[in-house]
Amino acid sequence: MKRQKSVFIIALIAFAILLGLFGCGRSESAGVTVTQSTEHESSETDSKIDDKTHVSESQKTTRLPVCSETEKHIEETTKVRYKKESFDKTAFLGNSRFVAIKDYGLACNVFPVVGLDVNTAFSKHVDNSDVVVLDELDGKSFDKVILMFGENECGWPNEDYFIRKYAKVIETVKEKAPETEIYLHAMLPVSAEISEKNEWNCNNERISDLNGRIRLLAEDECVHYIEQPQCLKDHNGNLIDGASNDGVHLNRKYCEIWMQYLDEYLK
Repeated sequence: MKRQKSVFIIALIAFAILLGLFGCGRSESAGVTVTQSTEHESSETDSKIDDKTHVSESQKTTRLPVCSETEKHIEETTKVRYKKESFDKTAFLGNSRFVAIKDYGLACNVFPVVGLDVNTAFSKHVDNSDVVVLDELDGKSFDKVILMFGENECGWPNEDYFIRKYAKVIETVKEKAPETEIYLHAMLPVSAEISEKNEWNCNNERISDLNGRIRLLAEDECVHYIEQPQCLKDHNGNLIDGASNDGVHLNRKYCEIWMQYLDEYLK
C-alpha cells in the first residue's frame, strides 16, 4: 500500500514538472510573438513619421518665396540690414516706382516723377525742383545710375519706338555721366487684380515682354540689367500679396526688401 502511494506521489510530481515546462514554453513563445509584433508596429510607425516629415519638408520648400528668401528671411529683411549710405553714390531716375524710395527716405539721390516716360524724361521736372529729370545728373558725381521706365509705356502700340527713345535716354546719361555705370531696372510686376484689369495694357504678361526688350537694349548699349526681384513675386509672377496698397507701388516693408535686394545686387 505504501509502495502504491509512493508511486502515485512520484507520478503527480512528474506531471507537475511537465506541466510547468509546457506552460513556460508557451509563455516564452507568446512573449516572442508579442515582441515581434511590437517591433513591427514600431517600424511602421517610424516609417509613417518619416513619411510625414518628408512631406512636411517638401511642402515647406515648395511654398517658400523665391529670390533665395524664405518667409523668415523676408521678415528679417524688414529690419533693414542694408545701410542707407550704400546708395550715397547711386542715383535713381525714373517713374513713380521710385517715389516710395524717396518718400520713405531709403536713399538720398532719388529723382522720380509720377507718370514719367522716356519722352517726358527730357522735359518734366522732379517735384519741388526746377530741374528737368535728366539734368539732375549735371555737375554731380555718381558711381551708378539706375533707370526705370516702361510702366507708363505699356499702352504704347509701337515697342520699337519705346526702345529707340529709351536708347536716347541712355545716350544722354552717358554724355552727362561718362564715368558712371548705368543700370536698366526691369519693370516690377503688378498685383493679380491690376493685371486682370489690364488698364492701359498694363498686365504682367506685357510687363514680362517689355522686360525682355529692355534686357536686349541693355546688351546693345553695353549697360547693366537688373532683373525683377524674385522676392517681390508669387509663383504666378504677380506682385506678392501684401506688398502694395494699390497693387502697383510698394509699401514701406516691401520697398525695404527691394532696397536690400538692390544693395546685394550692386555689390
